[in-house]
Amino acid sequence: MSEQSNTVCALNSGAKKEKRRERKALSERNNKYIDNDPLCLRIQCTCNHGQKSNFKCKQISQQDVVRNRKNFYSTSKKVHQDVYLCRLISAFEPQRRGKGTPRPSGKTKLRKLSTSFFLYGKKKIMKRVCKSFFMAVFSIKRQRLSTIMKCVMDGKVPKEERGGDRRSAKSHEKKEHLRNFLRNLPCSESHYNRAKSKRVYLDAALNMKKLRMFYNNSVPNDLKVKRTMFYEVFTFEFNIGFRSPASDACSSCILLSNSIKNEQVSTKKQELMTKLRIHKLRANFFYKLLKKRVDDSITICFDLQQVFPLPRTPIQEAFYSRQISLYNLCVMDLSEQNNSCLYNWDETESGKGAVSIGSALYCFLNTQTIPANVKLVGLFCDGCGGQNKNSHVLHMLLFWLQNKSPTHVKEIQLYFPVRGHSFMPADRLFGRIEKDVRKIPMITTRQEYFEIFSKHGRVCELGKDWCLYNIKGLETNYKKLVGIQSMKKIIIKKCKSSQGRQLNCVVKASPNYRFDSGEQFISLLKRGRRHPRNIEQIQEDRGLSAAKKNDVTSLLTKQFGADWENLSALEWYKQILSCSRNIAEQNEEIDDDEACICTEMDTEDIRI
Repeated sequence: MSEQSNTVCALNSGAKKEKRRERKALSERNNKYIDNDPLCLRIQCTCNHGQKSNFKCKQISQQDVVRNRKNFYSTSKKVHQDVYLCRLISAFEPQRRGKGTPRPSGKTKLRKLSTSFFLYGKKKIMKRVCKSFFMAVFSIKRQRLSTIMKCVMDGKVPKEERGGDRRSAKSHEKKEHLRNFLRNLPCSESHYNRAKSKRVYLDAALNMKKLRMFYNNSVPNDLKVKRTMFYEVFTFEFNIGFRSPASDACSSCILLSNSIKNEQVSTKKQELMTKLRIHKLRANFFYKLLKKRVDDSITICFDLQQVFPLPRTPIQEAFYSRQISLYNLCVMDLSEQNNSCLYNWDETESGKGAVSIGSALYCFLNTQTIPANVKLVGLFCDGCGGQNKNSHVLHMLLFWLQNKSPTHVKEIQLYFPVRGHSFMPADRLFGRIEKDVRKIPMITTRQEYFEIFSKHGRVCELGKDWCLYNIKGLETNYKKLVGIQSMKKIIIKKCKSSQGRQLNCVVKASPNYRFDSGEQFISLLKRGRRHPRNIEQIQEDRGLSAAKKNDVTSLLTKQFGADWENLSALEWYKQILSCSRNIAEQNEEIDDDEACICTEMDTEDIRI
C-alpha cells in the first residue's frame, strides 16, 4: 500500500463561492416567511357582514389578530406555517348545489367540497371568518391559500415541493445501468479483514479510469457516463477498493496460472486448468470446515504472529541491528465471541518451536471451560512443521485427551490448510494489533506491547500466567507419526473396550479433508510403555549471541545515552545483557528438529 501524502490540498475556491450563494439564497427564501408587521398596524377589517351573518370577523379584536399572527409566524418554515393553517380550515360537503362552473369543453365542473376559515378568539374559542379577512390576518396570497385548501380537501399534510433536484431524474437510467455494472464486478473480501468491514476489493491491475472505460465500451452511447458521475456513484454508493499487489500469494496458484498462459497444447492446458481448479477446491474446503458449527463440538484456531522487536525505535541504525524478539501466539475459541488468549514470551525464555506452541495450547485446553454437551474439539492451524505440524504437538494432544480432558470429550480433529492458503481468523486480530503498533513509533519495554495486546484479547505472560512443559519427553512413550507433513486431517479418538472401560487413544491421519482413502486407527503408544500420568514443567533459559548483545546495547545507548543502565524502566535489558551465558550465532534460531519446512510443495492429489 502506498504511503499517504503529507501535502494537504487546498479546496477549490469555486466550491466556496457556490456554498456562499446557496446560503444566501436560503436566507432570502426564509426571510419571506418572517412577520414584517408584528403589531398588525397594516391590517384593517373591510368586511361588511351583517349581524345575522355566519362570519364573525368584527368580533375578532386586535389582540386576537396579534395572537393568531404570532402563532403563525412562530416558525419561519413554510411547511410548518401551512400545517398551522390547515388546523384553521375545515372542509365539508356543499349544502346547496348550484349549476356549477361551465368549462370550454362544454362540461360543468361541480364543487366536491366547501371550506370554512376560523381564527382563535378569546379563551381560544374558534370563530368563523371570511376568506378575505383570513388572508389579511396572515398576510398570505390567494395562490398559497388555494394550495393549502387542496391539501385539506384531500386529507393530506402539506409538503415542501419547491426546488429540489430536477436533473437527476434525467440521468436515472444511466445511474441504474452503472449500479448494475458495479454490482456484477468480481470482488473479494480481504483475508486480513481488520474490523469486520463490508469493504470488497478488485484486482490490483484495475483503477477507476479503466473501469469507466470498460463500462462505456459495453453500453450504447445514450448510457455512457462522464467521469464525475462515475466517481460519484462508485465512491458514495459502493464500498469498493483496489487491492495492493499480492505479496503472500500461493506459489502453486501462480505456477499453474503462468503455465496455463504459456501452454500451447490444448490437452495439456486443460490438464493444468483441472489441477488449478482442484487445488482451489481443496483450499476452499478447509475454510468450509473452519466455518462449520456443530452443536456438540467447539472450534479452536491458533496461530503465531510475526516477531515484534525489542526495543522498537525509529532511529536509522535499528534497520541494520539485531534486536530481541517478542513472540505472540493467539489461541481463539471460535464458538464464543471475544474469547481470544494471547500467549507472550521472548527469545530469552524460549524459542518459537514446538515446545512453546504445544505448552501454550496445553495450558489453553486445561483452562478452557468446555460445555458438557461437547464431544468433539476441532483444532485449526497452519502447516508449519517446526511449530504446529509435528509429532511433539500431536503427542501433547494425545496426552491431554488421555489424561486431562473432560470425560464427555471423545475426539480431537486437527486440520491443516493447503500450503499458501493459510489465512486464519487470528490473522484478522493480528491485523488490528499491527495497526495499533504502527501508531506508536517507539516501544521500549514488553509491558508497552502487552498494553496494546490487552485491547484485543486476554494477555498471558510466560512464567506468570502459563509455563513450559516437556512435551518432547513424551517421545519416550509415544511413537512419531510417519508422513505427518503430507497429512491434512489428524483424528485422535478415545477407544473403549466392550465393557465400556477406556483402554487407549488411537490416531488416524489422512492426506484429504473429505475423501476416505482407507486409513485405519493406530496406537502411537510404544510397545511395553504406558500412557504417562503427568508431564513435567521445564524452564528454558536462553542467552543472546554476543553480536545481538552488542547491537541492543548500541541501540539503547544511541536512544537513551551512555547512562541508560541507571534508568529503572530499562532494568530488564540490564539483566539480560549482563547474563554471562551466550549462544553461538548459528544456534540462535530454532534447532534441527524444529526446522520449518513450510516452503515444501504439497503433494498433488485429485481428491478433496
